[in-house]
Amino acid sequence: MEPVCWKITAAILQGILLEAATPGKPGLVCYNSNGSHDDMNILTFMAGSAALTPYFYRFTEFGYWYRGDISSLLKQLRPLGLEAEQSLLSATGGVNTQRGALFMLGLLGALAGYLHKTEGMISATSLFSLAKITAAGLVQNELVLCAKQTKTAGEKLFASYGATGIRGEAQSGFFNVAQYGLPALMSAFKQKATLSQAIVFTLLNLMAHVEDTTILWRGGLSSLQTLQKMAQEACASGSVFSTAGLADLETLRNFCQEHRLSPGGSADLVSVTLTIYLWQEGCFPVAIT
Repeated sequence: MEPVCWKITAAILQGILLEAATPGKPGLVCYNSNGSHDDMNILTFMAGSAALTPYFYRFTEFGYWYRGDISSLLKQLRPLGLEAEQSLLSATGGVNTQRGALFMLGLLGALAGYLHKTEGMISATSLFSLAKITAAGLVQNELVLCAKQTKTAGEKLFASYGATGIRGEAQSGFFNVAQYGLPALMSAFKQKATLSQAIVFTLLNLMAHVEDTTILWRGGLSSLQTLQKMAQEACASGSVFSTAGLADLETLRNFCQEHRLSPGGSADLVSVTLTIYLWQEGCFPVAIT
């Protein structure tokens, strides 16, 4: 057992649990609400997170000892990822709570282990650069070339809307995390937000820009565009830091509830954002409330 791999894994677990538990998010499960979901609640997320934790350690340890071509790392992780997915579904009774987070944080955990072993530190810039190399060709190989064999939700959404989902996010070197997630989280901390405020603020900034495939799947393109616009308006009016912003956030929550919409893709990116921040900085600089 490698202590540094446990430390990397602990940050992953913090990221997914803090995102899941934080209240006030539009359409999403939290500790006191099921959001727009009938098939999952906070206990489902806890059970799924517990089932995934040993696998996140194994991903991290794999990367820590990996010495092959970095472009081949993802392919070699896939069998372990499929095993982890089955463990997740078994723990949740077949409910998909965290497949997106599993894919992204499994890959990033392996890269974090690799970076810590080879460079002695983990930086967001290095992680994103390695992710681009590791995930190169993912969209072409798994979506474009398989366009006529649409079986999974991701494949169907690519066929209908050209949405690349988590594959595109990884292939881009986690563009949305780099451009919107981390800057929003750091901005919230500078504004002396509590951790829960910072998480909601980060979510809203991601929702304003991300092509959220969970929204596409549930509500189609018009719902995604409406939700993005509403999130942009909430951000522009001050988000969690102003009366007007909080009113816009409440409107957004009501809209998601009414139309049964849940920005699960953006939520997964919040988990990624929190995790990477912890890897890079070590701890949160605000009250954990």
